[in-house]
Amino acid sequence: MQKNKAVEQSADFQRTVASHEAGHAVVAHVLGFNLQIVSLDPDPDNPSVLAYTRFDEKEVTPETVEDIMAALVTVQLAGLGAERAIYGKPVLFANALSDLKKVENLLSFYAEVTSDTYQQLLGQFTSEAQHLVDQHRGEVAALTEALLAQRRLSGVEVQRILAEA
Repeated sequence: MQKNKAVEQSADFQRTVASHEAGHAVVAHVLGFNLQIVSLDPDPDNPSVLAYTRFDEKEVTPETVEDIMAALVTVQLAGLGAERAIYGKPVLFANALSDLKKVENLLSFYAEVTSDTYQQLLGQFTSEAQHLVDQHRGEVAALTEALLAQRRLSGVEVQRILAEA
């Protein structure tokens, strides 16, 4: 009986990771980034990262540096938004810390960030990410299922799944 519980937890964990990555990928797609890969396998460039979403920010729709930075921050917060939409709160704390560290680094390029400014911008971009995840919840769900089935999807496969969702 214990073994089934462990397998069940592992399946729940994988679903949470897939949802998190699907949130990043869907919002990146919506904001005009060219997706390269979404994977539930460790990042070959950084094996401590258990799953990842890669996209090319050089071929992005936003035109100004500020728009690109805002879009990058929004994409980073979308994984947490997907968790919040499904579970009511962020679940993957290691992913949350990693994403928030990336957000902090991006915001330092975006503006002179004081503690108050950081909190204000974080709230603004978190709201935007959550809004986009909620608006595209069906696509997040479809991509989550595809990731669970295939573990690794190319950008072309992601675009096809999102178009069909």
